[in-house]
Amino acid sequence: MTPSFRVSDALRCIILNQPAMPNLANPRLNGGGTPRLQSWRLWRQAAAQRGHRITLARWNGRQPAGLVSARAAGRPDAAPTCWEIDHFYLPSETLDPDAPAQRPSLAGLELLEQLVSQAGCRGAERVLLRLPSGSPATKAARQAGFFPCYQETRLEGWPQPAPGNGHHPCHGFRVSQPLDQHGLFQLFAAATPAPVRMALAPTLERWREVQRLWPGHRREWVKEHDSRIAGWLGLFQGRDALEGRIMAHPDRPGLSRELLDLAFSRPGFQRWLAPDYQPETAAMLRQRGLADAGAYQVLINPVAKPVESYAMTPVEA
Repeated sequence: MTPSFRVSDALRCIILNQPAMPNLANPRLNGGGTPRLQSWRLWRQAAAQRGHRITLARWNGRQPAGLVSARAAGRPDAAPTCWEIDHFYLPSETLDPDAPAQRPSLAGLELLEQLVSQAGCRGAERVLLRLPSGSPATKAARQAGFFPCYQETRLEGWPQPAPGNGHHPCHGFRVSQPLDQHGLFQLFAAATPAPVRMALAPTLERWREVQRLWPGHRREWVKEHDSRIAGWLGLFQGRDALEGRIMAHPDRPGLSRELLDLAFSRPGFQRWLAPDYQPETAAMLRQRGLADAGAYQVLINPVAKPVESYAMTPVEA
């Protein structure tokens, strides 16, 4: 049984600067990059073991033998149904594909299984995990019930200016409003393959919850066609770059380029995560000077709901 993370564990990690191993998770919050472990906010949430954070650890004496932590995407006043693993640490020797027997993968398997179980007890319906393509941790994730949903390519760089076409990049766009949520979900349903949509966000409320996995300051624009939202651009201010995403209705193929023109009219270094079901987006990003910086696989665990056990008691007739 994997113990919960305690205050003494947080203090031990801070003092010993542990875990010293690399973070295997690449959460959406960081545009595919790995978040910093030495965060007082993380340790405070982990030690509290309440709210929207679950942290578990295995120890080998004073050294950590593995640590996993996930954050929820729900509102503070509601039970979250979507969680994302943003910290996952295993010793390098446990990830050696040539290591003897299966013992090395058991640490990661146990951590993931226990985390999913605890998330399920808090109302989770799915747990997301983004791993680098080809990561040796994928085997433990698959054994723990995670299945591949889709892949993403991270592209980043300084965008090259678009060739002049006589139109201002903002032509026809407007800033997104809160009332656009239903229209944006309809666009998401049209622009996303059914298996991905059903696994990630089958309903409007679940889609809203997934959007909260990307918090912080952001600006969003939409473009309409026939009174419906046909295109969306989101630019999020990360630590060191503007992080971009687009959605374009499949019936409006030329809209993707317009969305990117609008994004690239903003100065600064940019980072994009292009899903494999948007190959044209990745191609256009490369044409505009952005370079491949990583490839990732998004895995989802459809959490099994814990059920209450009912016992039968004899009664007199």
